[in-house]
Amino acid sequence: MKKDVAKFIDRLVANKFLDNKKIMVFGANASGSIIINDLLERGINVDKVLDNNPALDGSYFLEIEVIKPEKELEPFYEKTIVLIASRYYEEMKKQLESLGYSENIHIFEVVDLNRNSDFNLSEETFHKYLSLLKKGIEVYERLRNKFGADLVMMSPVKPNGDIYIICSYLNRYIQEKHNSASYVFTVVGKSCELTAKMFNVKYIELISMEDNDALVALANFYPEKIKILNPYHNYQEIYHHLDGFKGLTFVEEIKHGLLGLSKDVHPEFPNISISEERLIQICEQYGIVRGKSVIIAPYANSIPLIKASFWEELVVSLKIAGFKVFTNCGNPEEEPIKGSERIFYEFHEAVAVSEFAGTVICYRSGFSEIIASSKCRKIIIYPDHIKGLSTLRVLFGMEDAIYVQENLYQLTNTYAYTKDLLDEVLRYMEFNH
Repeated sequence: MKKDVAKFIDRLVANKFLDNKKIMVFGANASGSIIINDLLERGINVDKVLDNNPALDGSYFLEIEVIKPEKELEPFYEKTIVLIASRYYEEMKKQLESLGYSENIHIFEVVDLNRNSDFNLSEETFHKYLSLLKKGIEVYERLRNKFGADLVMMSPVKPNGDIYIICSYLNRYIQEKHNSASYVFTVVGKSCELTAKMFNVKYIELISMEDNDALVALANFYPEKIKILNPYHNYQEIYHHLDGFKGLTFVEEIKHGLLGLSKDVHPEFPNISISEERLIQICEQYGIVRGKSVIIAPYANSIPLIKASFWEELVVSLKIAGFKVFTNCGNPEEEPIKGSERIFYEFHEAVAVSEFAGTVICYRSGFSEIIASSKCRKIIIYPDHIKGLSTLRVLFGMEDAIYVQENLYQLTNTYAYTKDLLDEVLRYMEFNH
């Protein structure tokens, strides 16, 4: 998405749409944070963040005040630009049009997040899904023949953290709920396959996104044969409305809600041991100094980001304090934070490497699960963001048994200014040094 945002804003800048304008971003969310960071990196200031959530009115998002649209946009001001990337773009556009603003003059859809959506009753959509069902039957039969599987379990989305949580309880689920029936567990994306392979899950199959979508379509009709193990997918979106209810966490939604396991069921931990020789090889390759290195993991795909400048200032401060700093770069598109060095290792090597380095500072993402059992000093940063009936900190907090609590410090970015968040991280580093 970051590349799509950059391309769109490139066009706005080239055509001088943003010159001498009052610039707003509609949505204090993940996509909004990507837009804001792109603009800030170009030296373009964002005047306000618009959001209809009354709980956010008057708060700050990336050091920018959040305000309800009607409060900020009335009376009409011609030199206003509102940038939007949301699945609710049409509704947001109509709201702004009712205030006198016009699409492609004042209102711009930066990224179309509904371009692959088929929420309509057209004959074309009907035949598309009929074709998907036929394809789904072919995929199901292929899997059943290959593995002799009575049950196909699938995680149809790519977050590695989801896979880690599911696999922590998957074998117990098979034993308790399916009497150790033959099965296959399907995943999409190589990184998800690597995450699943850290556990003693016997039958794992990496499938294409095309086959995945077809299998999901079929699962709607045969849920007893094809089990979707993700609380946010398709007909299970009821979980979106339960997030944080009386402290309900994402792990509990999977463990109790989807898998039906009781609270006293203990997780299975991943098989992630590596040889001392391999560990030394990695650390010598990158020049990791034992106990005096910090690995930062700033990238996340599904939650609002913080100001990019935070990470640069953090790197400078850590280096002044005598630490060697690395950025965990899981794919070629991820660049090391300025002043740090790129580092990459396989998922099953992450715990050993982080313990050798000494400290990981991580923005809450699936990488937090990958190092869940590490005994290194872990600082996990959450955005101050409402999710469902609670906050991201409550929903994705690392209090479950799958996470090692030793040397774990979790904090929410409730600070109005990035400097205050930086001071808190450094205070904890010094206090625990």
